[in-house]
Amino acid sequence: MAETKQNDEITFDTSKWYAIFSGWLIFPAIFTLLVFIGAIIMVIFVDPSELSGFDLVIYYFDFFTIPYLIITYILWFRRKRIFPYFMIIYFLCNAGLNVAFYISGFQLDPLNLIMSIVWIIYFIRSKRVKATFTK
Repeated sequence: MAETKQNDEITFDTSKWYAIFSGWLIFPAIFTLLVFIGAIIMVIFVDPSELSGFDLVIYYFDFFTIPYLIITYILWFRRKRIFPYFMIIYFLCNAGLNVAFYISGFQLDPLNLIMSIVWIIYFIRSKRVKATFTK
């Protein structure tokens, strides 16, 4: 991805098909793909009637994650301007679930919580994201 500096502004070449995965955008793409695959496995192979407590919450979170991520991927590949908001909402829910675990007495996953916060800030402030998702 060629970056050029003009008048103290960085511009990004977003004309290539792979611009939606360029730079730091590859990391949330990989993360959400792994979560998507895990959610499909969870929904297919786990019987919700055998779950209780937070295991059931995780199941339903995965159940609603699947269509949400499908919509997000469609927005991602079409470079829609609303896509960053979908990612921000996803990472807010992910962080909220992590905090809810901690409040309920489970061990906190600080890496997951910190990465969710980092990605929220990234999708809000990134010039690459603003340049790439413009339709």
